[in-house]
Amino acid sequence: MIKVGDFVKGRADSPYGITNGNMTRALVVDVIGDSSIKIRILEHTDWDGTYAIFNVDSKHFDVIGHIKPFNRNDVLKFLLNGCKKAILDYDLRGADLIDANLSRANLSGANLSDADLSDADLSDANLSRANLRGADLSDADLSRADLRGADLSDADLIDANLSRANLSDADLSDADLRGADLSDADLSRADLRGADLSDADLSRADLDFSCWPLWCGSLKVKTDVKQTVQVAYHLCSMQCDDPKYIKMRNSILDFANEFHRVDECGRLEIIELPEVAANKEN
Repeated sequence: MIKVGDFVKGRADSPYGITNGNMTRALVVDVIGDSSIKIRILEHTDWDGTYAIFNVDSKHFDVIGHIKPFNRNDVLKFLLNGCKKAILDYDLRGADLIDANLSRANLSGANLSDADLSDADLSDANLSRANLRGADLSDADLSRADLRGADLSDADLIDANLSRANLSDADLSDADLRGADLSDADLSRADLRGADLSDADLSRADLDFSCWPLWCGSLKVKTDVKQTVQVAYHLCSMQCDDPKYIKMRNSILDFANEFHRVDECGRLEIIELPEVAANKEN
């Protein structure tokens, strides 16, 4: 009986080219019903760096091993030596990696959900497409880390150093980013819904096409003039006919039109107050 956590390989007569006798193994990540399993192909990745996942018929696969329980010493040794065994052979969910030296480590695609990485040094690490859902990364050094497409939802990133990190397409929904340093970070297309950004430093960060949370958790964010212009442009592009809004809008319009995408989105024009327009008609 194939179980979650088993390593499998396709039999010689397997109709699947993905893990036949001449290719790499796969990890069972789910068992679906009596005969179907969901497998994650190991070592071979898709063009975007993600591990390919397929639903297959279990009868075409043999079990060749099982994922190992977390062992801190072994995992750190493999990671420091650049060996993929750390993330391919071991169960890193909920792992104790407090204060670990993981600088420049390759953790791409690793499942570190609920792991404790507080105070860890992850500077320049490759965490692209990693599962860090619910992980504790408080006070961790993630400066210049590659977190493209990573799942950081519900993660604790209080006071974390994410300066110059690449967080494009990352899921940061409901993450706790209070006091985090996100200066010069790439947050383009990042999902920030429900994230707490109180006192976070977003100076010079790229927020294009990201989702800025409109709640009290986004108050007191440290920004720069480029971002305030961007927010001002969005504010001035709203359609509101209240005279108070129109007066405020017109007063900051020159500032809003400094938006770095104004050529693409269009220059905003003055809106006349209703009484001014009426006087002109008369």
